[in-house]
Amino acid sequence: MKITVKKVLPLIVSHLFQSLQKAAMVFVVAVIGFSFLLASAEFVAPDMVQFLALLLSILATVAYWFSRVFDAVLQAKGSYIELTKTQLSGESTGFTSNSFTVPIQKIATMYVHQDFVDKLFGISAIVFTQMNSSVSVYGFEHGDAQKFVKKFAELQDKR
Repeated sequence: MKITVKKVLPLIVSHLFQSLQKAAMVFVVAVIGFSFLLASAEFVAPDMVQFLALLLSILATVAYWFSRVFDAVLQAKGSYIELTKTQLSGESTGFTSNSFTVPIQKIATMYVHQDFVDKLFGISAIVFTQMNSSVSVYGFEHGDAQKFVKKFAELQDKR
């Protein structure tokens, strides 16, 4: 059984909601940094420092959010998880890619995770643990994720 990430919009919204705090930090740090940089520049009039620092900070924050949107699009194009009779394999893509292959008998638990924003859009993450680590693949439709975990439980019971 193989499931893939299909919906791009929910991933984009989720990435943007999750990055609000980081985006605010990017904005504050950029304002302070650009203010110091522009204040020390001889070619910028002192009365323009505040305006230019704010403008550059807004641009930096928008660029940060565009990178989050691009990451969500990449994640939707290539993330999948596949279950065979003997192993679980998959890949979580984006700016960074993680691929894995794990024998079924080495997996301790597998469950579906959904937070509030995920519930609004009907998407979930499949999380599985083995020994001291856990792996999460995000962006699956909730119904598909539940069927996948149920299929895993059936295969694990047969062993």
